[in-house]
Amino acid sequence: MSLAELMETHAPITSDLVAVECVGVESRADGGAATTVRLIIWELDGEQRMIRDLKEQELRWSAEQLADPRLDAFVAGWAAALGEVFAAISEVGDVSKIECYLPCDLLELSALRLKRPRSADDFRDALLQPSRLGKLLPAW
Repeated sequence: MSLAELMETHAPITSDLVAVECVGVESRADGGAATTVRLIIWELDGEQRMIRDLKEQELRWSAEQLADPRLDAFVAGWAAALGEVFAAISEVGDVSKIECYLPCDLLELSALRLKRPRSADDFRDALLQPSRLGKLLPAW
């Protein structure tokens, strides 16, 4: 699958209070790609949901990252990890940790440099480590 197809399959990633959307994928001349990713933080006022904060960035993927045979598993694991983080944030009702983040802080492409992860579950587990997206999980 192409990066555009992967992002279309796995995004948006949403909860009551947080969402990540991929609003575009473009190929680059160097063989890489650029994805435009939007982070939306919502505020609930009764039944009404209003945008509290919106950040959009173009995120770059190298040709090497796109050629990684585990790319499908990485994107699926990333979406699953973010889904878990967003669900936990919504359950607690506290966006204070994520409100200072940018979309680039949520992508964690460094996980593609790891040798062990092979499946979406492997990447989800790696991404939920406290050194990566796990730092956004509320302290229960």
